Amino acid sequence: MRGSTLRSCVVDHPLLVVPPGARLRVALALVLFAIALSVWLGSMDEVLRGPGTEGGIVGYEFCGEVARCQAQLDAMEARGASTTLAMSLGVDYAFLLAYSTAIAAVIVFLAARLPRAPRALAAIASAQWIAAGLDAIENYALWRMLAGGARDPWPAIAAWCAAPKFAIVAVGLLTVLVLLGMSVRSR
Repeated sequence: MRGSTLRSCVVDHPLLVVPPGARLRVALALVLFAIALSVWLGSMDEVLRGPGTEGGIVGYEFCGEVARCQAQLDAMEARGASTTLAMSLGVDYAFLLAYSTAIAAVIVFLAARLPRAPRALAAIASAQWIAAGLDAIENYALWRMLAGGARDPWPAIAAWCAAPKFAIVAVGLLTVLVLLGMSVRSR
């Protein structure tokens, strides 16, 4: 169906149950909650960074091999940062729900205002929840290493989940920027 709008494409999208008059408030609340959790995670990441863990949590997500992951865990343990790592992984479960839903909501709500929106926008919005699922699996792998040492297959699983997660989120954020630009330009 050429020329179909996003509304006809995602009429059953879960986020479109939000009444049009409440969408801005819902989107802002989700974005602010995600930002607050991001700031909190960032403060924990500062504790995680140090000799042997210069990349912080992202470096741990991409350690990829048993020896490198164990070296990072040992470095954090030596600095007393293991509890912070555990807390960071726990908070990240709330964050993955917040960022994925915030990005999806902004895409869906902005696209619903367009007279003609490409079908791909619905897929990009929904893909944010795939990113959240990958993030949850990644966190589980990181937790398994924290709790029982770096052992196969956990380092590879974490890295394999982290890479597409970041790619999907990057596409979502770029889409938000383009839609915001279109929204500002049309006013």
